[in-house]
Amino acid sequence: SFVLRKSQHYPTLKIFEVDHPDTQAAKQSKLKKLGELPSTVEFVSINFEKESISEALARSRYVRKAPAFFSWLGTTHYLKPETTLQTLKSIAEFAANGSEVVLDYSTDFQELKGIERLGSMGVAQFTHLLKEPLLGQFKPSDLHQAVEKMDFEVIEDLSGEAITERYFYKRADNIRHTSATRLLHLRLKK
Repeated sequence: SFVLRKSQHYPTLKIFEVDHPDTQAAKQSKLKKLGELPSTVEFVSINFEKESISEALARSRYVRKAPAFFSWLGTTHYLKPETTLQTLKSIAEFAANGSEVVLDYSTDFQELKGIERLGSMGVAQFTHLLKEPLLGQFKPSDLHQAVEKMDFEVIEDLSGEAITERYFYKRADNIRHTSATRLLHLRLKK
């Protein structure tokens, strides 16, 4: 929905929607039902386990010399940790200096306590039954160390509690964000 919500406010913003081919097809079908797709969006299919993001974007109109913003939400949980790191490394190698990445990631279950740990393990079992296993978890310090070696600067890494405080504060329905996932903001400093 970002494409439909924001493209009219930012008519020159080029949006590259990068996703697995099956997910991409379902997403395009739903978006077309909601309205006409703007000409500034380009859909780029990728299987993150088999191809680098730089290879996928090379097939598109993406301009490597211009700083870009990569919003990578709801994906890394389903990828092997090495695939997530390889994708970030690929971005670091081809994106322009100053490019930024925001991604969410699962906290290593061993880092969680009590109900959060049990709940996360239950969700992992459920998604496994649905043939969508949760494969990727990280210890925040290990992930920070890995991305810093790729020339990324960690701007912010919000815990579940910090996400709740910032985005769910004073909601009437008392919805809270889980501490099992975090939100990481990176900037490329080559």
